[in-house]
Amino acid sequence: MKKSKDIELEEIVNDAFLLHNSNDENVNLAFVTLGIALKAYFSTYKICRGNLFTLGSSIDFKTDVYKKYASIQSFIDGEPLIKNKLDVTDEFKTIIEKLEIEIENNIDMNINIKFQNMYESRSKQFFNQYHNIINKLSSTEINNNDRKSLIQELKPIVKQIFELYKEVTQFNLEMVQDFLKEYCEIYTECILHFHHFAELICKNILERINPWYVYEIDRNKITKDAIIKHKIITNTLTLKDHKEFRTFEFSTILEILMELIDNPVSKEDKNYKDLSFMLNHKTMLEELTKLRNSIWHRGTFILSYENLDKLVGKYILPFVSDITQSESYKLYEYEKQWKYKGLACKLDPITEIIYHFKNDEFYDIRKVALLKEMGRSAYENPLFDLHDEKDDFLREVLEDFDKHRREEYEGKTTALNTFISGKLLHENDDLKRLKCDICNTNCLLILIKLVYYLTEDDPEEIEIARAKCECCSFEIVGTEIDNPSRYGIKGMNNYWE
Repeated sequence: MKKSKDIELEEIVNDAFLLHNSNDENVNLAFVTLGIALKAYFSTYKICRGNLFTLGSSIDFKTDVYKKYASIQSFIDGEPLIKNKLDVTDEFKTIIEKLEIEIENNIDMNINIKFQNMYESRSKQFFNQYHNIINKLSSTEINNNDRKSLIQELKPIVKQIFELYKEVTQFNLEMVQDFLKEYCEIYTECILHFHHFAELICKNILERINPWYVYEIDRNKITKDAIIKHKIITNTLTLKDHKEFRTFEFSTILEILMELIDNPVSKEDKNYKDLSFMLNHKTMLEELTKLRNSIWHRGTFILSYENLDKLVGKYILPFVSDITQSESYKLYEYEKQWKYKGLACKLDPITEIIYHFKNDEFYDIRKVALLKEMGRSAYENPLFDLHDEKDDFLREVLEDFDKHRREEYEGKTTALNTFISGKLLHENDDLKRLKCDICNTNCLLILIKLVYYLTEDDPEEIEIARAKCECCSFEIVGTEIDNPSRYGIKGMNNYWE
């Protein structure tokens, strides 16, 4: 006789094993979750690489982008935002003002001086023409026929401004939509898993002290059931028990934990002495919960690229650092479940990002992008991290395996190096090969190539620079990220001489 689907489903979902006890170091889902969150955060530069200042800095997602694009295009196409066909609206002026600011910012932020020289004169010319016409339209002394003529004069100027904007920022509506989709996926993964890590850690802390703090149960009923009481105290509840007795929601868990830590009596208890740092993170954890809820329950709000950097770098990573350095959780068995492999340059991206937001006067989108790319590629490094391997035989086997893998990647890099070298046409084109700061292989290729852009007067040489490791996938673009030494980061290659 066939089982009903409902009975079969119940058997499947109840046939689960206990992943870990509160004091088990083998597999802890909190730290597995932390690793997922960090990988997502470190990937935010990768998805806008080559368009950092456009996608990461300049765009106020959806509302501003689409309004800007549609309004200007409609004006150019003959459906202007005008009052009685005699004047432009304040809304249109605001849009052009934003374009002027963004063009100026993107030109200023670009490392390559030739880009600046090429675009500054064009920008000045177009906006001078634009402002002259707007000033004339503001006059009460011109007649309607002159106004109509000025509107027609304005159209090609606005078109030139918009084309300059798209050129300087590499603006492309399809690119924005693709980026927004990828960014939403990564942002969601980042926030949900950072929150999940925080929730599991806080529950784990309370369970270590007393499991009774965690469960939302009828105490009168439980005291009559010696078996269930024993299971709670010894932390041996089954999946079926867990379904019957739920844990408190995170907001309640956080409230209980903070009250216990901040209680004068608790401060003398050894269980709480090492947890005083949690009080510094209470507000962050509450705000992180709100961001998590806005994704989970409504799916309506996301932070911008820059604000995600500030949230993670200034608030979340210090919490992660305090937890992972605390007495209970600084074990190597936990660290290997979440942390990236050690970098050849001996720098720690998390430590460097925290230091930047704590000590540097201003947030530097480029420096943080570099540090995130270092962290991302450290996770992607295919070679083994053998620094803490205690088994001599296993170390020898893995070192031999790594040797062959390293030779394979370096051989591919040699072939690619030869191929690219044959494509370089200009005498000032340059291709060099360095040892990678992340994986320590000779797989880092740095290409500096000259290309030509035609201007109204004469052609301009523009330098395109890109560094990429064929082993760990570390990759940066020279027009966005300068040499690490420029950001006060020591011990790394200078990519662009």
